[in-house]
Amino acid sequence: MFTQLELDFLVSLARQAAIAIESARLYTETELRASQMATLAEVGREISATLELPAVLETIAGQARELLSAGTSAVYLLQPDDVTLKRLWL
Repeated sequence: MFTQLELDFLVSLARQAAIAIESARLYTETELRASQMATLAEVGREISATLELPAVLETIAGQARELLSAGTSAVYLLQPDDVTLKRLWL
């Protein structure tokens, strides 16, 4: 059996642990969002540096692959029939 003082102490420790866990989760989420924003800014700079569609699409596909830690990525363009997709890059 615990005394009321001991229970209060344990509750206090549990609350501090919960706060520490939540702080760590928020920190990790903030780092992820900052990385994503930096990648978006970089893609924006690279896109604005050229008006060539192939270069822009290749940049977008490459950055998306890196950001998502994917093995591959592809860019598809909607064809004039508004139904068919044509793959441009992997």
